[in-house]
Amino acid sequence: MLSIREVSNNEQICFQISNLITVCPFTNKEDVSEIRIIYKPGKYKISEPELEDFIKKKIKREKIAMEMIPVKILEFFIEHTVMEKPASRIASPELIEINTTSKGKRKTFTISTKLKFEKEVS
Repeated sequence: MLSIREVSNNEQICFQISNLITVCPFTNKEDVSEIRIIYKPGKYKISEPELEDFIKKKIKREKIAMEMIPVKILEFFIEHTVMEKPASRIASPELIEINTTSKGKRKTFTISTKLKFEKEVS
């Protein structure tokens, strides 16, 4: 069962996502991922319900390569915050780090990824 948990400390927010099921586009078999997102919000913040809605609608049970999961999540964080009104050059997060560990249910290997985004406005 999909689980999303938010933990905040000072300036950073951490989301833990467990048991995310996707479908491998190459084998059509299920993959299971564990994801950890650490981010420092810009002007606008992503809430746990917003992230959960995105995961359920755009990633869960979708055909997606394991390596693309963090890219889709990064894209969501940036697009969602940049499109908020009023527009602001400091809208998107200053820092996002996404760590994933994915394993196919019938595969003998695991893929771990780390994607880091840093933004500076000067």
